[in-house]
Amino acid sequence: MSKVVPFGKYKGLTLGSIYEQDKSYLEWMAYRSDPTKTEPIWRSRAAEICENPPVANFTEMDGTDSDLPF
Repeated sequence: MSKVVPFGKYKGLTLGSIYEQDKSYLEWMAYRSDPTKTEPIWRSRAAEICENPPVANFTEMDGTDSDLPF
């Protein structure tokens, strides 16, 4: 289940969405944010996503050869 971040620059977005938009912010949250201000669960979830990034979304492909990157 994707939880919405209730604080900060990307308040209202999921961690996966933040990763897609600004990977460096998620890395900061996971490894450099102030642990007295960022709850451990958010730091932990951010680290998990940084270490195991979400798979790219290929739903926009139409199934033709023109979608292939090669």
